[in-house]
Amino acid sequence: MKRLLLLALLLSGCASWTQTQSRLSVEDGWVRLMPPVAPNSAAYFTLNNQGKTAVDLIAVESDVAGVLELHTIVEEGELRRMQQLQKVTVPAQGIVQFKPGSYHVMLIGLKKPLQENQIVPFTLRFASGESLAVSLPVKQDGEGKHAHH
Repeated sequence: MKRLLLLALLLSGCASWTQTQSRLSVEDGWVRLMPPVAPNSAAYFTLNNQGKTAVDLIAVESDVAGVLELHTIVEEGELRRMQQLQKVTVPAQGIVQFKPGSYHVMLIGLKKPLQENQIVPFTLRFASGESLAVSLPVKQDGEGKHAHH
């Protein structure tokens, strides 16, 4: 009987893990097409959180670049510069847009030049231990952008 109860608890834990993952989704994602000599690029997307609590995106991983960092643009008087972030908080029932001139994911040290319409796989990591796998197309300016889940 104890084993059956333990099994039921384990299974219910797995079910709730699946439900928490499905509350996060990505839309309108794309990676900026850069000239072949460019060492870096950037990824943009809309991150949706359908859950009842805020989530913190703490890392993005991909094999196409040596380092991936969360960045935003900070204005200091007339100057604009990139600033690395340790996390990006997505509010409960809210979205955060990663777009040019705002939040973005820097792909630093591209291992080889990205090709137009190439599909780039990413893993988004959250402070809760959750992760979300997404694939984003490489585009010149984000036109015709689609996220593949």
